[in-house]
Amino acid sequence: MKNTISRLVIALVAAHAAAFIALHLLEGHLSPVSSIISDYAATESRWIASLSFVFFAGIWALFAVILPGRNLLINTGRGLFLIAAIFILVGTMLPESMDPRTGSLLSRVQNLFARPGLFIGIVLVSVGLHKTRGWEAQAKILVGLSVTALALLLLSVMVLLEVGLAGVGQRLIFALLYGWATITALAIRGQADSTATEAA
Repeated sequence: MKNTISRLVIALVAAHAAAFIALHLLEGHLSPVSSIISDYAATESRWIASLSFVFFAGIWALFAVILPGRNLLINTGRGLFLIAAIFILVGTMLPESMDPRTGSLLSRVQNLFARPGLFIGIVLVSVGLHKTRGWEAQAKILVGLSVTALALLLLSVMVLLEVGLAGVGQRLIFALLYGWATITALAIRGQADSTATEAA
């Protein structure tokens, strides 16, 4: 089961990246430097933006199911992943809530809880995996990626949005999250394969 779900996670990462690339190609009038993904939800390609939200939510919902370990850090991360996934799906139905610049109630909730919660969850899971047997090597990389992504999120919110570079920040964050999700899913898949081989 974990093997299958980890493959699905990798497929969702690829699908999200493909959707994001498609938005750039179809809506070339939007600048990648300043435009964030919610800007694409206001274009004729909004359905692709909505699909990308679904793909992104699916990644974290699936991780909540397949993450190994049962320590407090990982379990807390699981909960934060599920909360974030729910709010991302809400963003699919109400795209304006995904834009941190609107000031709407849902946007404020996203800014205060969902976005920080996801990134804090990623850090907690990474540290929790570092304490999990068999994850020492991968966890060092995951901790580095997660802390960098959280720092970049804070920089984006506090600085880059104000100076018109929010698009750059978001794209760098996505690159870090793609790396984190792919490494984690591959490690889970590898462990599942190893367990299956030993059982045979």
